[in-house]
Amino acid sequence: MQTQSRIKTFNKLLIANRGEIALRIIKTAKQLGLKTVAVYSRVDFESPHVSFADQSVCIGDGPVAGSYLNHKKIISAAINSGSQAIHPGYGFLSENAKFAKSCMQNDLIFVGPSAASIELMADKAHAKNLLEKVGVPCIPGFEEKGLSFKEVLRKAMNIGFPVMVKAAAGGGGKGMRLVSSADELEKSISLAKAEAQNFFGSDKIIIEKAILDSKHVEIQIFADKWKNCISLGERDCSVQRRNQKLIEESPCMKIDPQLRKKMQDISVIAASKISYTGAGTIEFLLDRKQNFYFLEMNTRLQVEHPVTEIVTGLDLVEMQLEVADGQKLKLTQEDIEMSGHAIEVRLYAENPSEQYSPSNGRIEVWEEPTGDRLRVDSGIQSGQTVSTLYDGLLVKIIGKGATRDEARKILLKGLSDTILIGPEINRDFLLDVLSHEEFSRGEISTDFIHKIFPRGYNKIEPQPVHYAISVVLYVFQQMERYREKSIRMPLELLGWSSQGSVSSSLKIKYLEKEVDVIVGVKGFNTISISIETQEFTFFMDQHKLLLEGRVLDIKYFYATSRYLYLFLDKLSFKFALEQPIPPDNIQDSERHIVAPMPGVLVSLSVEKGNSVSIGDHIGTLEAMKMQHEILATMNGIIVNTHKSEGQQVQAEELIAEIEEMSEGGQDGAG
Repeated sequence: MQTQSRIKTFNKLLIANRGEIALRIIKTAKQLGLKTVAVYSRVDFESPHVSFADQSVCIGDGPVAGSYLNHKKIISAAINSGSQAIHPGYGFLSENAKFAKSCMQNDLIFVGPSAASIELMADKAHAKNLLEKVGVPCIPGFEEKGLSFKEVLRKAMNIGFPVMVKAAAGGGGKGMRLVSSADELEKSISLAKAEAQNFFGSDKIIIEKAILDSKHVEIQIFADKWKNCISLGERDCSVQRRNQKLIEESPCMKIDPQLRKKMQDISVIAASKISYTGAGTIEFLLDRKQNFYFLEMNTRLQVEHPVTEIVTGLDLVEMQLEVADGQKLKLTQEDIEMSGHAIEVRLYAENPSEQYSPSNGRIEVWEEPTGDRLRVDSGIQSGQTVSTLYDGLLVKIIGKGATRDEARKILLKGLSDTILIGPEINRDFLLDVLSHEEFSRGEISTDFIHKIFPRGYNKIEPQPVHYAISVVLYVFQQMERYREKSIRMPLELLGWSSQGSVSSSLKIKYLEKEVDVIVGVKGFNTISISIETQEFTFFMDQHKLLLEGRVLDIKYFYATSRYLYLFLDKLSFKFALEQPIPPDNIQDSERHIVAPMPGVLVSLSVEKGNSVSIGDHIGTLEAMKMQHEILATMNGIIVNTHKSEGQQVQAEELIAEIEEMSEGGQDGAG
């Protein structure tokens, strides 16, 4: 039953976004009694926001130009669905003045500031010139446009290196380069302009003095159409990689009440100067001497808004919808109280060890953490495929506590309990950062990540015990499967002969390192694992794994036909199973050949009745423009094929079945 709406000028809201922010907006809209409409590309048809909304509209294929950035398709979806308002979320069209104008021209309420306000702040150079006139401190700098390189170099040298070259029309670290010396300047400008044109459709560049070892502090402001404007405190967004925020918190531990008031007052003045309405953020760099400089204004909701909501007890999306409805702010500046501390981390589909390169693939398992003082803003679910067409942000996890250290520890526990099997994610990297001594002391700046990982992030490599734990869990898992299937060999005798226990070997690989593992089943609950020169004896007691009498803290274990995934407290590993346990040791009448990853089965070399041996070619899978050979894992007969050439397959989808041959050479012969 729909709640009676507290919003009067519209009752149906279209969310022009995707993933976690779309889902988060839909939740608040429903609480306010609004009907909701989701838009999605064909790539996102499995995304939770699509099914959670009251209605959903497909707006095109995957690429953003034909879907989430297509004004006409989104306006058409709003009109055809009977929506009267559009919430743009963040990114995509959220700071696009043309889109805001288009909404107005089609009698649709744009949940955000006016197109005029967006235009005033969209160009960083123009915004800086405007705000300097009202007393907002700005970083020394200039526009590159219209100047010869000789003039640019002279002006840069007058400012003094290092300088920051950055796109005038964008943010999020795109089109931005730190330039340490004069001989790097020309190339950096060329790269920044190309990137800026690609991301923002404008190659306009500004060059500013680089304020190193600074804090990135932003002030959240809110204004209504009645010229009321307030500040909701600050957020410290200093922990960044490649100029993109990674960890955010509120309040900033290095700001005293006097400085906070000064920064808040100047932010309110800046917002009032452009007749701003709705949620906005004024961003500053704060140096070691407590001098602050205007960086940019974001005319939208920020990714990190949950930390402000936690410390103020407010719902910023609710406030946005009320302001868009024409309502006055219910709060004055004196009503705003900040309580406790909140820290947010962004869980990305990326590989930090490979320069944060994006990752994609099917999410096999997603288990989000739970806890009273933990907030999880997620936009994913198991079975969903993550694409590199969009930003890699999957989930935001926020810890809240009475103190900063309490919030940090709660967040550490929550992140440790986070399980995602599929694309590479930055879970372990975030755990490393949160655990770092300097972070725990609050000694963070925009240089923090570079300082603690000067040569880039290198994930901790597995030790022999990690290989051993993964293999023994895999073996115990297989044994449990056989018991459930009532396999003919009594499990108590598995791995035994009249001469005692029998050992088996397998190969396991992590990155480029391949390890030979000897497995000895000494009893139903006892297994020995030998790796290199070390031997480990494990005992399984009621689903608890013991090593030398000590219960191991295993967060999660998952096995496929090719990979073993091990999650520990602050570490996780993905091992490739190069050679499974041979059928002589584990008796199973059927073997499944499955797809190692999503892709197209470009060739299938076998058919029912064919004889195959271990290592024989079964077929070829094409995934991510690469060919992957599928091989037989046992000697036997192909008893069934489930796919044909040219078919699309998902990870772990069954391709063929092999059945072991009897000694007579034909299956079933006596």
